Order: sequence, then C-alpha cells, then structure tokens
Amino acid sequence: MKKALLATAIAALTMSNAWAADGATTELRVTGKLLVGGCTATVNGGNALDFGSHLISDLSSTAVNDIATKDTDLVIECPSATKVGWTLTDNKADSNAEIWITGIIKGKGVSFGVGKTAGNVNIGAYAVSIDSAKAANAQAVNGEDTFDVDYIIGAAASMGSWAKATTATSFRNQEGTQDIITVGAKGTLEPAAYSNATYPLKVSLAVDNTTKLAISDDTDISGSATITLRYI
Repeated sequence: MKKALLATAIAALTMSNAWAADGATTELRVTGKLLVGGCTATVNGGNALDFGSHLISDLSSTAVNDIATKDTDLVIECPSATKVGWTLTDNKADSNAEIWITGIIKGKGVSFGVGKTAGNVNIGAYAVSIDSAKAANAQAVNGEDTFDVDYIIGAAASMGSWAKATTATSFRNQEGTQDIITVGAKGTLEPAAYSNATYPLKVSLAVDNTTKLAISDDTDISGSATITLRYI
C-alpha cells in the first residue's frame, strides 16, 4: 500500500459549440486530495479461516456437502476520513467446483475455489457476504464522531449503481466484474467518508459429493482471495 495517494478529478469540462461566438469561454476546474497515509485492512483473528477436518465417510456421496459458515470481521482504518471500499479477487478461480452453497449461491464470479484433488477434480467452493444480522446495528467512525451505516455494494469498474449488501449477496470477485463494498450513512446509497469501519462477514464453505471427488488420500482445502482497498 503506497504511503501517499494522489487522487485527482477533473470536473466541469465542457466544449463550446462549433458555432459559438469567438471569445466564448468555459471553466476547467481541477480538484483532488493528497493523503499523508493510506488506509489499512485487517482481518480479525488472522487471515486464515480454518474449517477443520472432515471424514469422507461422513459426507454425502450424492449431494453437495455444506460444511459450515464461519464469521469474521474485516476492519479498515484510515488516518483521516476517507471514502474507501474494498474488492475481493479469487486466487483459486480455476478450482471452483461451481456448486450450490447454502442452497442460494452458485457459480464462478460469485463464489471462490478451494483447490483440487490429486485427480485434478475441483473440491468445492465458498462464498463471502455481509452478515445481515450484525449489519442492522452497524456504525462507522469519522474522527471523534460515530454514525450509523449501511453496507453498500456496487460495480468496482464504474463506482456506481450502489445497492444495500445482504447475506444473500455473495461478492463478485473476478477482474472486470468485481463488486466494491463500502459504507453509506444509514438509509442512503451514497459512499460515506470514515476513519474506521468494521465489515462483518460470513464465509460459507461447501464441497462436492464424494463420488465425484473420488478422494483416496487426505486432501487439503485451500482457498485464497486477495482483498484490495479502492479509494472512491
């Protein structure tokens, strides 16, 4: 993360019509902000979520196996009030089994891969979403002030079309179609500046049926995703 960020916006640039009179003018304004220090992101309890060990004999041979859903928090801190969000990129996208997770989430781009078997079979997938129950009373900090927030989600490419994020909204995670997640003041869909915000997350893991996996040796479940901060 760079220690200083130069964010520059060019606003109010218009072109005069071809038939405008000589000497007609318009205004070009250049605005921006210099940040002394960048924001940081931390996953509470460390970056690894351990779903434990599971006997193949305890898993279904015909149906997708929902292993568990675990909770964790992503904490973003900034040296001053900043409009910042974050994206997720799947580092194991080629191992996504494209199976149903908790019965509501399926497919590449909205779920993440967790590695392959020795026979090169995709093991399963996991999904990441906002914990709606905790989001109901969410707050963020702006300096010495605390304010109520909603978690909002939009397209990272355009930074627009914001919607409220819920547990049923699994984050899109592939380059070009990624979602960006941030906070807005309660009841709004506009990104808000903050110096500290906690994002309560649910991570749900599922593995494919054991017939398809055909596992004969102990096999590691190994998912990996990159969290990237994006200034808005």
